[in-house]
Formats: sequence, structure tokens, C-alpha cells
Amino acid sequence: MRAGLADHVRAASALLTAFEITGRLPYSMLAEELMQLSLRELLDEGGDDLVGHCEAARVLCRLAALHDDPAYRGAAVIATDARYRDDAARILAAQSPRALAASPAHAAAYGLALLDLR
Repeated sequence: MRAGLADHVRAASALLTAFEITGRLPYSMLAEELMQLSLRELLDEGGDDLVGHCEAARVLCRLAALHDDPAYRGAAVIATDARYRDDAARILAAQSPRALAASPAHAAAYGLALLDLR
């Protein structure tokens, strides 16, 4: 995963945490914009950065959870055609062979992402 893409994923995660703490919609909406910009590259890039892709999948799962909330959907400006949970599943499926061969620490990142996908 290239550095700029990793920065987008980490920034989106931090913004979602800020939203969870404050309830201020601009944080989550900016996180969604960052991930929308990054999504094509995440899906196109087979990439050998297992942990980075798992982090991205976890952020997408957090966005999917927000989209599942009717109150959030009514209050926020969201990408109505987004399928974040499906996108996270595709990223994790592509990383599955790497997870099987990974160190326990890296495989754990994959396992956590799978738990978030449920």
C-alpha cells in the first residue's frame, strides 16, 4: 500500500473516532470522503501490505455500521450507492492467501478485520 493511501486510511480511522467521541457529523462525512477517494485503489491493488489492507477493511466496516443506522442516514450526507461491507469483504478475500502465510501478529490483524466484517 503506498504511503498516501495508508495516510488516508489512518486519517479516516481517526476521523471516525472523533465522530464517535463528539457526535459531530463533519468528522464522519470527511472520513467517508477520504475512503471514497481511496476505495478504487484499495480494490485494484492486490498489494502485499496485509496489515494496511486489513486496517482499510476495518474502516470500511465502521462506515458500513454508520450507514446501517437510520438516524445517521437521515442526518448525514452519505454516498447512497456505497457498499462498504461488500468492499471490505472483497479486500479481505484478496488478502486471504497472505494472511495464511503471515506471521501471527499480521494474521491477527486479518482476524480482527474479519470480526468487524460480521
